Amino acid sequence: MHRLLFIEDDDQIRLALRLALEDEGYVVEEAADGRSGLAAFDRGEPDLVIVDLRLPDIQGFDVCRTIRAKSIVPIMIVTAQTDTYDLVAGLEAGADDYVTKPVVPKELAARIRALLRRVQLHETTAPKATQFGDLELRDRVEKAIARLPANYRLLVAAHYLRGIQYEELAEALQLPLGTVKTQLYRAKQQLRRLLETELR
Repeated sequence: MHRLLFIEDDDQIRLALRLALEDEGYVVEEAADGRSGLAAFDRGEPDLVIVDLRLPDIQGFDVCRTIRAKSIVPIMIVTAQTDTYDLVAGLEAGADDYVTKPVVPKELAARIRALLRRVQLHETTAPKATQFGDLELRDRVEKAIARLPANYRLLVAAHYLRGIQYEELAEALQLPLGTVKTQLYRAKQQLRRLLETELR
């Protein structure tokens, strides 16, 4: 049974979504602000974190960065903000996906399942050693790939490790071809940086 950490300052939203997610079979731990959420995370790492961007003490962006600095756990941001900058900033801070308020519980549950599936896909398909462009990935490849956001891990595993072409990925993920190519380029650049760190 998967355990979720839900960091949200609105009591009514937190209660409603907790009950909905429990109905989906998840165990949900709650936190009403960023600091208590980080403390809960440190007490025991969950399978996935859901965090509101606008918290009363510290911003959700900072919560994402703090968690991402020490863990590869999937992070989903929930926000009332529809501004593209905020959404992109959340993803750059380490989040793997987002939903906007008002949240549809079934959509949230579906996105959570998708994130958890991506993590499982990486764990079951990543090989011990392979070739990535002009970089030889050997003993530390899995550690470097595991530090990528979940969406990048999926693309790296599918394209560079399993040889699935851009067009096939775009069709399978129902994304524009240009988006897939851009995300793969960013994933490649980030993976290179991580490998440079791992191989020092």
